[in-house]
Amino acid sequence: ISGNQEGVRINGSETTGNKVYGNYIGTDATGTVARPNGIGIEISGSAHDNKIGGTDPGEGNVVSRNIESGIHVTNADGNIIQGNLIGTDATGLGPLPNGTDGIQLERANNTTIGPGNVVSGNGDDGVYIFDGSGNMVVGNFIGADVTGTAPLPNGDVGVVLERASDNTVGTPSSGNVIAYNWGEGVWVRDTTSRLNSIRGNSIHSNGALGIKTSCISCRITTVDEALVATGGGTLFVAGRLTNGGNFVTYDVDLYANTECDPSGAGEGERYLGSVSITTPSGGRMTFETVISGAVSAGDYITATATAGSRGTSVFAQCIQVIEQPQLAAGESNVRCTHSPIWPTSADTITITAEVLDPSLSPLLAAESVEIWVDGSNVASRSDWHVLEHTIGPFSDGTFSYSCLAEDGDAIAFSHWRTVTVGFPETGSGVPVMYNGPPNSKIDIVFIADTDSYPAGSQDPSFLADVESAIMDGYFGEPLFLENQSRFNFWIAGDPGRAKPTDVYDASLSEDSAGDDTCGDGMDNGSDGPSDGDDSDCIRKSKCPRLDAPGGWFGDLAFADVGAIIHTDEFRDCASAGRRLFSAWTEILPLVIRHETGHAPFRLADEYCCDGGYFEKAMFPNLYNSLADCEADALTVIGRAASDCRKLGAKTEWWTSDPSSNDLMVDIGVPEILDLRRMEWMLDKCDAAMC
Repeated sequence: ISGNQEGVRINGSETTGNKVYGNYIGTDATGTVARPNGIGIEISGSAHDNKIGGTDPGEGNVVSRNIESGIHVTNADGNIIQGNLIGTDATGLGPLPNGTDGIQLERANNTTIGPGNVVSGNGDDGVYIFDGSGNMVVGNFIGADVTGTAPLPNGDVGVVLERASDNTVGTPSSGNVIAYNWGEGVWVRDTTSRLNSIRGNSIHSNGALGIKTSCISCRITTVDEALVATGGGTLFVAGRLTNGGNFVTYDVDLYANTECDPSGAGEGERYLGSVSITTPSGGRMTFETVISGAVSAGDYITATATAGSRGTSVFAQCIQVIEQPQLAAGESNVRCTHSPIWPTSADTITITAEVLDPSLSPLLAAESVEIWVDGSNVASRSDWHVLEHTIGPFSDGTFSYSCLAEDGDAIAFSHWRTVTVGFPETGSGVPVMYNGPPNSKIDIVFIADTDSYPAGSQDPSFLADVESAIMDGYFGEPLFLENQSRFNFWIAGDPGRAKPTDVYDASLSEDSAGDDTCGDGMDNGSDGPSDGDDSDCIRKSKCPRLDAPGGWFGDLAFADVGAIIHTDEFRDCASAGRRLFSAWTEILPLVIRHETGHAPFRLADEYCCDGGYFEKAMFPNLYNSLADCEADALTVIGRAASDCRKLGAKTEWWTSDPSSNDLMVDIGVPEILDLRRMEWMLDKCDAAMC
């Protein structure tokens, strides 16, 4: 059927029930040579319930190489388009493009496009839906050849929705392959197009975004974790939904990709499955699920969220799948925490158990995770690595809790810890995580800097920072987490103070006349080469003055160290003799570990050239001679003598620990010398010698 204004025209409200099967429309009889019509097939004038092609052999049409669109449906409802080759030759493997869109719906409703169409190779969009609703696009190849695996791109977008609402592009059971198009995979072009569902498709390798919308805040899903068991096949996914509205039910669809889209979001090459969630007030909700499918480490996971009252979001940012091997006995750990860190009698308290591997990555799915409170098992679950449980409120006093995880032969137990609710009856310190008597534990007291926290120890910002210090600082490093039961954490009732004592170096700050007055903070024209204020002066950073809180040498004399947390930027230091160090909130998790290395563990700095240098008699990490360093490296640690390095040309201090990524160099991980002394001191605590 060739050379006409319309190859086939179906028109009029009484035109119904017609079938167009097995034709070559716009080509010769071989289906490989162009013999164009203006439009291949047009259905118009309220014609309804007509069928173009079908799914049985021989029913499909070749609708290709027409001057305008392949199939144009306008002002006509309820028609079906199935099993056709639209924009390809008769083999479905090569292009024979229609001039504009493959299929164009204009003010057409309840049209079914698919399954079985190949809508590829066209000059403009594959499927264009304008001002229509209730249309279904399912089970088609759009931009790919008849195999669904090779490129046969449309010239622009795979599927366009414009001024179109309540349409469906794919379902979980009948998705489309929308791939290799030069533009977007699916484009919801304007804000009036609402409530469109885009689910279950294989959207990949398009020239622009997999799903693009014009709405505000359409990326509402975040995938936080994607972990696959050894050998692939079982995937564990956790994420969040934000800005989702109050009390809205969503289907969160998960997709896998061999590569992440260059935009960092999507696309969605392989549909994996979905999880249904309903948002609470505030519109924020977490989700987690276990999916069996063809997923391997190195793949990328993304997600969309679809609600009947909102339509489908764009793809979430990709996250790469990490493989987690099974662990042997003693190789897993459980991070067991509570929030708020110092609860009042009005607070509910959330206890969180996380099962982790030795590097503190989540352990895919432990066989069981349990939370115990005051001797009773209050929560448990299987086949996941995180468990949360909310308790309280409690009256002033204390409660105890613990976390237990099992995975095969691996058993991890946090041990019991006691939490104070409200103020204790006596003493200057509040035990917020108490594991046992002070003489058998490392006791760390958090102190509010009086200049940083107006409300002192009860300042909400301070309490949040204490929580971060424990959770992200101490329990974010394997050595501390493995020994979590060997620490007590306290909050001092009274504030302390970390006061900066930086000074100005006049030799570096004076101008050519030598008349600068650095340190006066005044705009007097004499503060540096640029004139102005003290910002032109060069300061030498010195350790701050550390003022202890009330009771430090009385009720709190048992403390091994006090951490004065502050919000101002200046150099942090430890004073082992006074059992104090300062910690800046901007880098709190890192700096608190380094300063804890100084006090209470008495580790020396291992960087040049203004650190705290000393050689301890027992298990030092720094040596005042090369000979001592080499002897220790050879006989104690098993390192080579050549591992010893001098801290700097102007020092006489040596260590065999590395010069980077080290706890006492650049706030990295504890290395062999650090670990040796820290573990020795922890063993002393076990013998009640803290």
